[in-house]
Amino acid sequence: MELHSLVTHTELAVAQLTGTVDDCGDHRVIRTPSQPHFWWGNFVAVPGPLSATAISGWIERAQAAAAPGVAHVALLIDAVDGVLGDAAADAAIVDAGLTREILIAMTSREPIAAVAPPAGVVVRAFATADDWTALRALSLAVEPELPNYAAYLDGWIPSRAEAAARDQVRWWGAFADDTLVASAGYVPFGAVARYQDVQTHPEHRRRGIAAAMLSAIAVDARGRGAQTLVIVVGAENVAARAAYRRLGFVDGDQAIQLVRAPRS
Repeated sequence: MELHSLVTHTELAVAQLTGTVDDCGDHRVIRTPSQPHFWWGNFVAVPGPLSATAISGWIERAQAAAAPGVAHVALLIDAVDGVLGDAAADAAIVDAGLTREILIAMTSREPIAAVAPPAGVVVRAFATADDWTALRALSLAVEPELPNYAAYLDGWIPSRAEAAARDQVRWWGAFADDTLVASAGYVPFGAVARYQDVQTHPEHRRRGIAAAMLSAIAVDARGRGAQTLVIVVGAENVAARAAYRRLGFVDGDQAIQLVRAPRS
């Protein structure tokens, strides 16, 4: 399967850090054996646009590729314009119980705005095991009501720490009085660097902390050879998109995620 969207290119590059990506000709199958229930570690990437009659077949392929006991369905549509298909295709995904999210690959090929952290906040790369422990606490504070999130983090964070030890990913944090209050990573591959999992503690938002952290990461990534910086954001996340534009990112490809949560 030939890839067209920068969203898809970077998603698959990230997935390969801890999983596998198999090219099956007309689609790609992504698996993370250590976390089979992780939706976006176990999905099928397919070319867009989709016809209404093709959707049930792609769902079946996603289910066939899943590990035993996995009940979610996740599809990444390799589109560049955010268009799934025609009206019949739109209706078919609703009938199939799939929810849709448009993902935009915002990019910067020029230096992004330099932003200093607020007083009392230090931005630096993760350096110790304690930093990764702090990431778990921060993540739970950001998503306190997400079901099964702690169990997910207990698999996901060690996998990222191991990738960082292999220099396949770099993770950064913003620390206020030695407490981690914001974090983000980036995955370098070739001349592209993809930001990952930007988050800020609810009590420390709207202070410019995330902007300072992303600015510092950009300098680090550029110093390691990145020419294009990519940050993928949901089309409906208006506040984040505006913040990234202020740093110098511009809208690019629009791919589509389709997901059906496990049925109870």
